Amino acid sequence: MEPDKAQSGISDSGKIESAKSDSDYTNLDWRSVVLAIVSIASLFYLFSLPVIVQSQSYHDFADQRAMYVIANYANVLSNIAFMLVGGYGLWLCRNLRGLNTKLAWQIFFIGVALVALGSAYYHFTPSNSSLFWDRLPMTVGFMALFAVLLAEFVHSWFAKQGLLILLLLGFISLLYWLWFDDLRLYYWLQLLPIINIPLLLLLYPAKGKRYALLWGTFALYLLAKVCEHNDKAVYQYTAYAISGHTLKHLLASMAILCVCLLVKRKVSELL
Repeated sequence: MEPDKAQSGISDSGKIESAKSDSDYTNLDWRSVVLAIVSIASLFYLFSLPVIVQSQSYHDFADQRAMYVIANYANVLSNIAFMLVGGYGLWLCRNLRGLNTKLAWQIFFIGVALVALGSAYYHFTPSNSSLFWDRLPMTVGFMALFAVLLAEFVHSWFAKQGLLILLLLGFISLLYWLWFDDLRLYYWLQLLPIINIPLLLLLYPAKGKRYALLWGTFALYLLAKVCEHNDKAVYQYTAYAISGHTLKHLLASMAILCVCLLVKRKVSELL
């Protein structure tokens, strides 16, 4: 058996040898050290900066139109897209039989679906307190996806124990923000997957080819963040048809759809 095939868990015939996670065939090596160094360095960098407080201007969105009793209806209703892709992904997970990352995948898609509720509530009444319920399911989703990829690429430990630790860190980062009005820890945990997903795909090329859809997820998410940052400019440029933040919701949902297609491919390999 060729080394690359042995590492990915695929036989010469191209079939999946077992329903175990790919990580069962992966040992910690220099690439794991690179990921750890980058992660720790980014933490030190963020905490070398002054305290990052939550600006109240963040709640001042470009599109504040109301529809009947729904305030800020475009930013509220656009969250339906998260419910749809989250539900679709959760439906796909029912066929991930035997994978030790199944629980993490399920938590990821549950987090995505709950973003629809948390974000809709936040945009209906924007404030720091309602923003917590927007960021909580988002953080759950980020940490669960990161745990899945670390388990698939680096080591199976991340499928269960690592997942629990990442979820706990995510919750602590939100409490740290609320208690100290400091977003640095929260931003670091949001930054980790953004930095490490491309690194994983590049450092593990044999597996990266099978996860190429993650490049689509990465690109769409970055585009969503650009739209979010230019909320008012996009609203003006589109002749007040759609704001940057509403577009961010739709693009981020498309990024999740790429993940759904990835899970669908994994399901087809297992059947």
